[in-house]
Amino acid sequence: MTISDLTGTTWVFPDGTELSPGSNLNFAITFISNSENYTGIYSGSDPEIMYYVQNGSHVIVYDQWGNQWTNNAYRTIGITGGTDVTNATLISWLEANATQQSSQLSVDLSTLSGWPDVSDGTHTLTIKAKATGYRDSNPSTGVSIVKIAAPSLLDLGNTIVITDNDGEATYYDIYWNGTLVTSIPKTVSS
Repeated sequence: MTISDLTGTTWVFPDGTELSPGSNLNFAITFISNSENYTGIYSGSDPEIMYYVQNGSHVIVYDQWGNQWTNNAYRTIGITGGTDVTNATLISWLEANATQQSSQLSVDLSTLSGWPDVSDGTHTLTIKAKATGYRDSNPSTGVSIVKIAAPSLLDLGNTIVITDNDGEATYYDIYWNGTLVTSIPKTVSS
C-alpha cells in the first residue's frame, strides 16, 4: 500500500472490476463521478453489483456478471473526502482494481502572457483543471514562487545567494554560506 489517504486522488475502473465475491464493500467516501456528487461506494455479493450512494439512494453503476458499466463516465471517481479515505481495505481494493490517475505539470512561468504584469516578489501559485463541459477543479495546494528582475546578485540575509550567470538566466545557482549546493532551472514543476 503506497497511499495512506485517498483525499484528492482520482481513480479509473476497467471492465472486469473485482467486487469481492461473497462479501460486501461498503465505504463512506465523498467523490465526484459522472459530474455528480456521491457519499459512498457499496457492492452487494449477490448479485455482484456496484452502487454509488447519492442522497441515501443506491445508484447502480456496474454489473460484474454482465461486465458492464451503466455509463462509462462512472468508471472515474475523484475522491474529495469522507470517513473511509484512510481505510486500508478500501485503499488496497482500489490499488488492485483501478488505476490512479496523476498529472505532472511543468511550466516555464516566463512564457505565460500575464507574467510581465506580475510584480517582483513572493507569490502563491495555484492551478485549476479546466475542460469544456466540466466543472473547474478546486485550486491545487499553493506553492510559493519568487519573481526576481534578472538579478546579477541577490543577497538574502548573507545566507543564501542566487546568482544570475549571464543576465538572461536559464537557471540559478544556490549557495549556502558561500558554498554552491545546487543549480535550479527557471522552470517550475508541481
